[in-house]
Amino acid sequence: MGSFRCRDRVLRAGAIVSWLVLFGSPASASQPAPALDLYQRLDEMHHTAWTGKDGLTGKPDSLAQTADGYLWIGTSNGLYRFDGVAFERYQPEAGALPAASVNALLATRDGGLWVGYTRGGASFIAADGRLTNYSVEHGLPVGNIRDFAQDQDGTMWVAATGGLARLESGRWHSVRKDWNYPCLSAWKLLVQRDGTLWVGGASPNKLLFLPKGTRKFHDPGVNLEARALAQIGDTVFVTDGGKTVHRVRRGTDGSAESDVFGDVITSAMARDHDGGLWFAGHGLTRLRVDGPAAELASNPVPSAPERFTIEQGLSARVAYDVLVDREQNV
Repeated sequence: MGSFRCRDRVLRAGAIVSWLVLFGSPASASQPAPALDLYQRLDEMHHTAWTGKDGLTGKPDSLAQTADGYLWIGTSNGLYRFDGVAFERYQPEAGALPAASVNALLATRDGGLWVGYTRGGASFIAADGRLTNYSVEHGLPVGNIRDFAQDQDGTMWVAATGGLARLESGRWHSVRKDWNYPCLSAWKLLVQRDGTLWVGGASPNKLLFLPKGTRKFHDPGVNLEARALAQIGDTVFVTDGGKTVHRVRRGTDGSAESDVFGDVITSAMARDHDGGLWFAGHGLTRLRVDGPAAELASNPVPSAPERFTIEQGLSARVAYDVLVDREQNV
């Protein structure tokens, strides 16, 4: 199947069967969709939903878009690929995926796709379709694979129940106290525009960062359960236990200042190119972030959050993930 241009932004939502939602401004097949207008009301946007009738089954837990334009959906019932028209349960040409329940996805700059499984283990699907599976025998941390990140040097990182690790010469290596990483586990990862790697550490819960080109994590004293991370400008947004959104700005001395941005129950965040933040949780929520760099303000609570829920047409009450694609569809 060849490459395609995804016409609308895919937003993952919902229950075991009814879960995939499409948002975005209408676009033709020949012209890219215009950038998302932050001031356009959600009820003015085009919305399309798919259910189990359309070939997609299982509880969706992750979304990614690879360089060829395919949208990938990790579910409790396998890995699916979507070309804008039909869903296909992915089966590699050679070998087999080691598990069905997918919890994390990451598209890499070389066109590949990382797949993390709920009960442990990971796979890399190269752009040419070659499959490589990883397990604890390759140094991968045990347990649920929660997140992946690729830093600016191309190094892969993984956050898992069993800890934080990086891939070197085909083998995963645990990152612990020799990197000044004090946690036994990890929640989420984010590579900032300047190359800084942020880690939501667990056991104990801490937000930590690693400046580009260094091997020593810094602890700015922001102790929370970082279940989701996003960046707008120089500000990092982080959810504490999926209930409260904080924003953090790092100082040149390794310190950080933080405040509460808002109370939004969320399992995932994504930023659009107009300075807005999207939250998947009890439906979908979009919050406007004033200022190009999302400066900290004396009144950090944003005004007029917009919500799209089952009452407005969402295919289920719960949204598990949110993706902003290359054409600014959600």
